[in-house]
Amino acid sequence: MNFNFDRYREMRHSNYISLLFAILFIAILFGSTACSRKGKVNKEAIKVEMLEVTINRYEKALFSIDTNNTGAELIRLQPSFLPFLNADLSDADAILQIQEFVTDTAIRQIYAETMSAFPELGFLEDDLTLAFKHIRYYFPEWQPPMVYSYVSGLFYEMPVKYTGTELIIAIDMYLGESYEMYRMVGIPQYKIRQMQIDYLLADCIEMIIRNVFIKPAFSENMLDKMIDEGKILYFLDTFLPWIADEYKMGYTVEDIKWCKKNESNMWAYFIENELLFSSDPLVINRFINDGPFTTAFHNDSPARAALWVGWQIVKAYADNSPDDVHSKLLSAPDSREILKASGYKPSRFVF
Repeated sequence: MNFNFDRYREMRHSNYISLLFAILFIAILFGSTACSRKGKVNKEAIKVEMLEVTINRYEKALFSIDTNNTGAELIRLQPSFLPFLNADLSDADAILQIQEFVTDTAIRQIYAETMSAFPELGFLEDDLTLAFKHIRYYFPEWQPPMVYSYVSGLFYEMPVKYTGTELIIAIDMYLGESYEMYRMVGIPQYKIRQMQIDYLLADCIEMIIRNVFIKPAFSENMLDKMIDEGKILYFLDTFLPWIADEYKMGYTVEDIKWCKKNESNMWAYFIENELLFSSDPLVINRFINDGPFTTAFHNDSPARAALWVGWQIVKAYADNSPDDVHSKLLSAPDSREILKASGYKPSRFVF
């Protein structure tokens, strides 16, 4: 990614006012949605006993160090922030690299703007605690990770990482789609649309699902890929029952409406063109790649529309196999068996 800091510096003052409005909008939006979410939780899951999540804020610690004594300061922080500082801190080059990051004017501006947007993360700690209880309800042996936040310098390719014991969140990647800096550094618009706080919780839990429960293997054909991703989305349904579907797919409300409106037509297209068992990656990618739209369909379609169809197949399978459906999905009959058992057959011409 070519990071054009000079251009950023020239424009940041003119963008300051718009940022303030964006921050205010985020606060209002979150406040209005948080209350409505909690009404759809699994009442048995919230009884699960576990420690409340605490987010360890590396960005606050790092950008508060005395940069005249960076080496000693990092050694002081190291025990609390090993996921970021698990290195030889006697290495002058490593110290210099971190010091340059911390003292860079543009990075410090991103940090300041991130802190203005998220001076505290209690809302996220509450949501993660609730989500982790839902996971533990279905999988009592699962151990919650330590959770960290940090400022990435706009590393948009992986805003959330999960190591198995740590969940690491680049909090500067959720400043809202009106945050002009995202456009200035060249992040695609379809990615920017997802850089809102309402997408963060689903991003976190999806990373856990992909690393712990559903590890998509090599897909022999398009149906395999659709079912693998459909399983992940179904697990999101059960771990985050209060989250709207658009946040699980990285969609908008209009994207979900498009998929529902065109579900039967998409399915007919797959069948009539014998695409379900295609193993041609060029064909498959036209239906599952991220982007502004699904290239095989009209440009008002959302990207990855085939994966949304896979989600509906897995939902239908779960409806027909209500007992211990998570174990059944993990023990994984192959995609053809899931499709057959699902009885999936969307109604035609529903619009």
